[in-house]
Amino acid sequence: PSQGGVLLLGNHISWLDWAMIQIACPRPVHFVMHRKIYERWYLKWFLDLFGTIPIARGQSRAALAHIRDLLNAGGVVCLFPEGAISRNGQLGPFKHGFERAAKGADAVILPFYLRGLWGSSFSRSSQWMKARPRAGLRRDVIVAFGPPLPIESNAAEVKAAVFELSIDAWRAYISTLPPVPLAWLQSARHQPGRMAIGDSNSRIWLNRRQAAAVAIRLARRIPAKAAIGLLLPTSRLGLLMNLAVLLRGGRIVNLDPRLPLDTLHAMMSSAGVEYLCCTRAHIDRLAHDGHDLHTLLDESETCLIDNADLRPAWLSGLWLRLPSASWLYRLVGKPVGLDATAAIVFEGNHQHGLRGILLSQRNIIANIRQIVEVLDARVDDVMLASLPLSQALGLTVTGLLPLVEGIPLVCHPDPSDARGIARAVARNSVTLLIATPTCLRQCVEDDGIHPLMLESLRLVVSGRERLDAELREAFRLKFGKCIHAGYGIAETTPVASVNIPDRIALDDWHIQTGNKA
Repeated sequence: PSQGGVLLLGNHISWLDWAMIQIACPRPVHFVMHRKIYERWYLKWFLDLFGTIPIARGQSRAALAHIRDLLNAGGVVCLFPEGAISRNGQLGPFKHGFERAAKGADAVILPFYLRGLWGSSFSRSSQWMKARPRAGLRRDVIVAFGPPLPIESNAAEVKAAVFELSIDAWRAYISTLPPVPLAWLQSARHQPGRMAIGDSNSRIWLNRRQAAAVAIRLARRIPAKAAIGLLLPTSRLGLLMNLAVLLRGGRIVNLDPRLPLDTLHAMMSSAGVEYLCCTRAHIDRLAHDGHDLHTLLDESETCLIDNADLRPAWLSGLWLRLPSASWLYRLVGKPVGLDATAAIVFEGNHQHGLRGILLSQRNIIANIRQIVEVLDARVDDVMLASLPLSQALGLTVTGLLPLVEGIPLVCHPDPSDARGIARAVARNSVTLLIATPTCLRQCVEDDGIHPLMLESLRLVVSGRERLDAELREAFRLKFGKCIHAGYGIAETTPVASVNIPDRIALDDWHIQTGNKA
């Protein structure tokens, strides 16, 4: 509003929030601030220039009365109802103190939402978030304002309005994102010598430069087909082949080789798959386990790859020295837009019909960025990938996300091999484990899995199945680790919601809750 009293209420993400709001607001704003910070000698004179209102717990009556007087005089006051800067990047509970200040005031409430400063040097995010290639002096910041609310609105109503604005802000941000293969090339060029991907049964790792060179080499072997079917395990070769398809501008169709042949035929037909990629060793291993796919391969145009393809070509590595990732993408790939289909994922039961879900470049890169902001990864993080690439969770969260965002990744091909997963965790000091409750239950019940094998884990998240309280408690008792529940469906690419660790502020002992049963 151009005139009249306005109480600005929104999220608190960094030390620079006040500056962003004042830049975005054409009227002078009075900010409410903790007295302890206001009274620092090197800040007080500066804050007085802006008419800052100091407030202290247990001594707030005078400050609240001052806020009401400013509003009645037609001023603009900004207050952060969370009461503290976010420690996890998410919207916390809104305190009710502003309701007392607003009571009887001749003004309106204007909700706002800030995005873009989480991960900056002025936020409380991890050092890894601050060191990402996009985290520099130049940042895109969105300040979203909503329609005015009545001054009588309570904390729950205001938080709901701010939450709606967060969705609008994310939509605006998503439209600026690059497609998945370009985002991955940008990450590969940042600290190219850092470890990128390894297999649990091998001590040989590929760094970012080598992984990119392998994917570029594989992309050159893929024909210009719209949809490429992949019969590959969760491995270095499997994931880099997925990236190669995206680099080539094709659609990924990861197929579950353990499904009946007629079901696989139906999936390929509905997805328009004319070309298959697989490894001879994997096909032979499946045949030994009773899943003979040779008939399927004989009926399709097929590309056989093997571990020899993991050797990066000299020319592919040379291309990584081009001036920008965009140049490299145009030279070695086939650029696509955000709305292009990136993958087709099949969900459901083959006995009652499978449904194919089309996931766009926008769907995948948006969910990757959303998860990364929630994850708040650390410099020493290592993720384990064991979930099948034919599932949205295995493709996006434990597959493409660590490669696109530069988190070292250890691949284990069998999600039901709990003991093998535990050994991979111990051998590679894995810190991030995303698994199904079935796998986590096996870890609890297997006497061959010692608690020390999972000691390096800092975050355990369950997905794909319902997590019951009994398993959560049994896992905590054996391993001393809390399981955080994730929820989603393939159509949400797949994460819709997830619990995260609680955080504590050491200055005022404020707890920001992230883990709710």
